[in-house]
Amino acid sequence: MYKKSFLILLATILASNLLLANPSVAQTPLPICQAVTSTNSGASSLVNLPQTLSTFPEIITINTNCGPIDIQLFGPSAPLNISNLLSLARIGYYNMNVCHRVTTQGLFVIQCGDPAESGRLPLPYKIKDENLPTPNSNFYPEGTIGLANAGANTNGSQFFFTYKDSPIPPYYPVIAKVLSGMEILKYLGSKGSKVGSDGPMNFPLQILSITERDRNYSDGFLKGISASTVTLGEAHKIELDKISQEFQEEKARNTTLNSITRTLLEDKESLANANSGLITQSSAKMKKIATLQSKIKKICAYRPTPKGC
Repeated sequence: MYKKSFLILLATILASNLLLANPSVAQTPLPICQAVTSTNSGASSLVNLPQTLSTFPEIITINTNCGPIDIQLFGPSAPLNISNLLSLARIGYYNMNVCHRVTTQGLFVIQCGDPAESGRLPLPYKIKDENLPTPNSNFYPEGTIGLANAGANTNGSQFFFTYKDSPIPPYYPVIAKVLSGMEILKYLGSKGSKVGSDGPMNFPLQILSITERDRNYSDGFLKGISASTVTLGEAHKIELDKISQEFQEEKARNTTLNSITRTLLEDKESLANANSGLITQSSAKMKKIATLQSKIKKICAYRPTPKGC
């Protein structure tokens, strides 16, 4: 009876695995993900070429159906393309946009930014390349956010996340990096595409909105939100100063410990040398005593009752 129950349980497990492995069977989304409800068709004809912004947020949050993804913008390194992305975000261009592409072989990206979800909806303008990786590097590390384009200086609204290190030619501007939410991208990337290794996502990622954490990031430095509050830039500086002080204190402690260790090692070496000398002296004296004892035995052998025998 137990054997029969075991076989039934084993058959149930195998059947469940086969259902999960079959791409034609609907899969349950990640529990934290909300189902995609409505989408944004994206009236790109209403979008005009934005002006280059003078200030940039350091961090923006991409709010998705699977949770928030925080990214750090490289504003000073790619001002034209960051201005474009922020301008589009501020008019709600990305809201309710479903990321239309995932790749799972060779390169590992999730591509977003086309409200038509086809990858072919262009803006009525193009932005030139900025902040390209080193020529011939062919490498975009995990957590990179780059711009998708159709060739040199054809950047628009579309961007991609790398959810693993990816060997991609250095033709795509790098505009940001993921600070948090990487687990969302890695999970959805692992679920693959509905069509081979490159196509629509099995588990869709939908952008609900994009929010800015601070609009006072300019020229590589954070300016204050207001004079009455501690600014994000000052908070960063305070934290860096604290870390630097702790580092210096730890370095001083390590220097002291190293000095004590050297002294102990020197004392140990001195004691070892002294001990070696004592052993040598003791050995010489033992040899001398043994020699004297041998001589006494010889004398006593010839003089049976000498004094001292």
